[in-house]
Amino acid sequence: MRKLICLLSLVIAAAVSQAQVFPSGFFPAVPPFIDGFDTLAPGSYTGFPMFGGNGGAARIGGVNAMLVGNVGGIALTAPNYMFGRGCDVQIKLVQPMKYFGGFFQVAPAGIGITTIKFAFYDMFNVLIGSVAVPCPAAWTWIGWKTNPLWQRVEIYGVGGALPGYVAMDEIRVA
Repeated sequence: MRKLICLLSLVIAAAVSQAQVFPSGFFPAVPPFIDGFDTLAPGSYTGFPMFGGNGGAARIGGVNAMLVGNVGGIALTAPNYMFGRGCDVQIKLVQPMKYFGGFFQVAPAGIGITTIKFAFYDMFNVLIGSVAVPCPAAWTWIGWKTNPLWQRVEIYGVGGALPGYVAMDEIRVA
């Protein structure tokens, strides 16, 4: 039994040591793996399907909601974009993927977040890695490639008075 535990510990340590998140430039994706939140009615949501039913978005935490619409008239692609209003956001897929990206900026709500933190999890819900980048003031492409494949990503707004407030549009996976 002791040998099995030692072997299992070595295998897990080897897998974790190779888990990485790399920056990725803009990458091609095919419908339905591009989502601009444009098929949703403007409003507040605790969760909704994404990528033609191949995934979904949900708030992190039990309070507040994700806001879909064109608050401040800043949507990158009309009519909508999305941000967590007082909550952070997670996106989970049915099948694991290698790439995640989209256009991000500070939501126009006066909360003043300074950083976006992305945390990627594999299909066993094990953390692959997390990365933090400055939150841009205007729509900016931010993309990532993971090893191993990711199945859930958490997106946190850091540095503001409340969680969330990371505006996102044209989210894509591959």
